[in-house]
Amino acid sequence: MRPAITKRYLASHTRRRLQIGAGPNELEGWLNADFNPRSPASIYLDATQPFPLPSNSFDLIFSEHMIEHVPFDQGLRMLRECYRVLKPGGTIRLATPNMDRIASLATTDPTPAQMRYVEWAIRTHVPHVLPATQADNTYRPTYVINNFFWDFGHYFVYDPSTLGAALRAAGFTEVTSFEPGHSDINDCIGIESHASLIGEEFNRFETMVLQASKR
Repeated sequence: MRPAITKRYLASHTRRRLQIGAGPNELEGWLNADFNPRSPASIYLDATQPFPLPSNSFDLIFSEHMIEHVPFDQGLRMLRECYRVLKPGGTIRLATPNMDRIASLATTDPTPAQMRYVEWAIRTHVPHVLPATQADNTYRPTYVINNFFWDFGHYFVYDPSTLGAALRAAGFTEVTSFEPGHSDINDCIGIESHASLIGEEFNRFETMVLQASKR
């Protein structure tokens, strides 16, 4: 957990911000936490277990493309811990794949955006099926949908309604949806980094962002 880092952060910051699942996207002025910390400045945190952090201690929590990597019950446990460690009036911001968008690919009448996403995903993630798709030049999202679940360690992919319900079950209120990079909180504007991996267009297609408040 690196308790000295946590203690020093809490003692030196009046506005406290926690990032869960930071990976390589360590944010300046935040307490960056990850199951596999990438640098000595980040702390170890297993988000499926009780957080070794004091209650009512953070103003803001951010997590990007992390909650879908744990089963639903563990994700709900994580949200309850987030609620506990947030100060009253604090905010949580989650960016995660949108099941509605992924499931919408299974259509016989795809939009240009869906066609571009499927073509990109096949070439990027399942290029071994290219001969099958090129043989008759047919839109085949089945490869992409299957790969989305078994190739990235995803355990539970949310739609907006289900993630909103989970946030409310954990105690949060005022659940609001945003596009990646957009927020009514200055600290959260442009905060997501997933687009640097897959590009702005495809990140906007597959990623949803929800913010919620602690009463």
